[in-house]
Formats: sequence, structure tokens, C-alpha cells
Amino acid sequence: MLDMTSETVLVVCNDSKLADELLEALFRNGVDAVGPVDSARMALAVATHGQPTLAVIANPPTGRRGAVELAQALERDWGIRSWILDDAVSERDRTAGDLAWSANPRQIEGLRRVLGRSDEIDAVCL
Repeated sequence: MLDMTSETVLVVCNDSKLADELLEALFRNGVDAVGPVDSARMALAVATHGQPTLAVIANPPTGRRGAVELAQALERDWGIRSWILDDAVSERDRTAGDLAWSANPRQIEGLRRVLGRSDEIDAVCL
């Protein structure tokens, strides 16, 4: 089982109730978190200062970038891989076949365990 306490998770979420639930689950399990932020612009800004090691994109970010575009930018610019929850996937994201931005399977399994989620972005995008 992956020890998630070595991760700092950037939470991208524009729903305050869901953001609170995600943060509470992370903190309860000893995982550091930054955010929540609701826009791709803020997520990229926080990535420069908050030093997250992983991102959870819970719903579509506000602004011009979709969830996959944000995940691609986080990975390309900062080396931060992402797990995109099913509710964050837009029609535009469904055609994005490149999953280089995706968190590795061990990180995803750790997040599933910590957050009590079973979202499958890989299946949605392929």
C-alpha cells in the first residue's frame, strides 16, 4: 500500500462542499494539501509556491482550460501529475488520448483509498 503522507496534493475544485470533503479526507489520512482553487490559472500559480507533488482535479476548472489541459500544463511546467475525477471531464477532454500527465497507478490507488473514490479517467479518455 502506498504511503500518501509523502505527497502534497493540489485540490482543484469549484464546489465548496466537495472541496471541504476532499480536504477533510486528505488531512484525516495525514496527507498535506494546498487549495482548493477553482481555476486553472490559480492552480498553476499555486503550483509555483505550494510545491504540490500531485493534483486532484475534482470538477471542470473555471476559465479557458479544461481539466485535461490543466493536467497537461501542470505536468509539462511543474512535473505535477494529476488524477482527474469523472465529474471534471468535459466533452473536449474526452478526445485527449495523451495520458502522460496522469498520476501513476500507485498514486491513483493511494488517492482512491484516501478519498474513498473509484473514478476512472483513463477509461474515459482512451
